[in-house]
Amino acid sequence: PRPPPRPTAAQRPPRRRRATSAMGAGCTRERSDGGIYWAQSAPAPVTLHIYSVGTSRNVQMANSLLRQLGTGAFHCGVEVYGCEWSYSDIALANGEQAVGTGIFCCQPRHCEGHAYSESIPMGKTAMSEAEVLALVALLKKEWPVQAYSMLRKNCCHFSDELCLRLGVGSVPRWVMNLAGA
Repeated sequence: PRPPPRPTAAQRPPRRRRATSAMGAGCTRERSDGGIYWAQSAPAPVTLHIYSVGTSRNVQMANSLLRQLGTGAFHCGVEVYGCEWSYSDIALANGEQAVGTGIFCCQPRHCEGHAYSESIPMGKTAMSEAEVLALVALLKKEWPVQAYSMLRKNCCHFSDELCLRLGVGSVPRWVMNLAGA
């Protein structure tokens, strides 16, 4: 018997590329069972993840008190299409100079070096995943690692900018209070 004819390109389902390289080295779509997770299409939920800066128990306790006063020392990132995007400086040895972007992607609610605190649903973006990745590529040019400033251009400022460009509004004011001091 003859094998069945091969389907034409129009009959085959579209190929899915692994989006890992476009998202950043720390972000993956691989599941623990070896499969690949593909995000839903637009509109997609946007979530702001808040962390205490660092992992010190003292900072976490101070933030618990400061949060009641509408401020605190926070790290934050924006989750969209299964990746959490944020901005940071990098640790360098004496004499080394930072180059490239400070934007990175990590597993949602698991940003290395910070203690997860809470998540805030920001709404839904009408942008497709491809449009979000194009936006992040544009932002990488606007947010170089050399421009990082603890008080003037940090992860809270980046998260606010990303949320605005995703069309879900600004991050809550209390997230920015200490960052904007």
